[in-house]
Amino acid sequence: MTQESTAATARAILEAAGQRNPEVLAALYRDDVVVEWLPVGRFEGKQAVLGFWKEIFASVPDSRVELLSEVSEGDTAVLEWRWHGTFSGGPYVGIHATGREVDFRGCDVMRFADGLLANEVIYFDGLGWARQIGLLPGQGTAGDKALTTVFNATTDLRAAIHEWWTKRKTEQPSS
Repeated sequence: MTQESTAATARAILEAAGQRNPEVLAALYRDDVVVEWLPVGRFEGKQAVLGFWKEIFASVPDSRVELLSEVSEGDTAVLEWRWHGTFSGGPYVGIHATGREVDFRGCDVMRFADGLLANEVIYFDGLGWARQIGLLPGQGTAGDKALTTVFNATTDLRAAIHEWWTKRKTEQPSS
């Protein structure tokens, strides 16, 4: 695969995702494709990947994707993108739609074989997404500060219990 065809195929995949078109995606994937959506999960095989895409398309039915930058070399392409839409459709990874707008960035690292996508790792701003849909409180809000306070108190308590337990075990005589 030439660098130009790698870049063109990568752009075609992003465009098909932005148009919510699983048929075009299917034509650009190898049957044994492996896609890792970090932190969502790993999907092996074309049908598993397409199933997840269909879930995404159903959950954000007005989604659109904007290509921000791209780099390709040999059989590898890296695309930076921005995803826009409204989380108003079906559930996404078990989370029910909230009707809130989402606007977040991500990056795909794609590797091709025989002109088709063989492996892809998708990095995206999952924390920003979770805040935008209301799963987590907005950054700097009272809810965010409260959640951080509870988390830190829990962490400190676990550390204190661990320290107490470790000290207790070392003070006990061995039998």
